[in-house]
Amino acid sequence: MVNAIGATGSARSGGDVNVEIAKIQRQITATQKQIKEKQGLLLSTPEGDARKMVQQQLQALAAQLAMLQQQMNALRMGAVQKSAMASMEESATASQRAGNGSRNGSIGGIVDVQA
Repeated sequence: MVNAIGATGSARSGGDVNVEIAKIQRQITATQKQIKEKQGLLLSTPEGDARKMVQQQLQALAAQLAMLQQQMNALRMGAVQKSAMASMEESATASQRAGNGSRNGSIGGIVDVQA
């Protein structure tokens, strides 16, 4: 009943991350549909072993849904961190270039002015 969830790494390129997120979103949608179906079945199932089994299936689907959401959030956070690191590296490179171009003296030195 419960589908296997494939592990995905967080060190992926931007395009791969978007593809993985789209896959997970489709799995989430399918799982939500299964949950709705099981909830309807639960309402129509009389007390007893059959009802307990449907409740257990619902709990398993809810756990699967939570894992999928965590997996998607981890992918998103990894992509954000990767983007932030790339931005910081780009900024540091730009600062180094700007620093190498200003060899003519310091900016903001003290000037003694007399009237």
